[in-house]
Amino acid sequence: MNFVINNNLPTKLFGLIQNKVVHLHPSLTESELRCTIIEEAMHWKYTVGDITNFNNIDNIKQEKFARRKSHEYLVNLQTLALCYDLGYRTYYEAATFLNVTEKFLIEVVENYREKYGLMYNNGNYIIHFGSTIQVFQEDNSFYPYDYGC
Repeated sequence: MNFVINNNLPTKLFGLIQNKVVHLHPSLTESELRCTIIEEAMHWKYTVGDITNFNNIDNIKQEKFARRKSHEYLVNLQTLALCYDLGYRTYYEAATFLNVTEKFLIEVVENYREKYGLMYNNGNYIIHFGSTIQVFQEDNSFYPYDYGC
C-alpha cells in the first residue's frame, strides 16, 4: 500500500483508497493522519469495490465495519483502562495521550457502547461508556467475616 498527499481531495474527505494507493488530504494533523491511515487500511483489508455511494445499504454496512475495525485496532478496551489508570478522565486528555482525534475517541466509545451496552466487565475492571470515561477496578478478593465464634 502506498500513500500520497492529494491536493484535489474535497475538504470533507480525509482519505480515499484506490488501487492500493491511499490519497490523503494535505491539511490533516498528525492524529488525523494516524486515524485516517488506519481506517483506509481497514477498508483495503475488509471492503470490496467502490463504497462511496451511501444510498446503498451494503456500502453503509461496509463503511461501518471498516470504521469499527479501525476503532478496535487503535483503541482497545485495555487501552481505555490504561488511560483511566494514568489519570486521563476526559475525552480530550485520553485522545491526546493516544494520539487520536477527540472525535475518533468518541466514535470508539459509541462503538463499544453499541457492542457491549452501557458497561463492559472483563473480570478485572468495569468500563462505563458514558459522557466521561470511567473505569472501576473489580475487587475479586473474598473476605469472610469472622463473627468470633
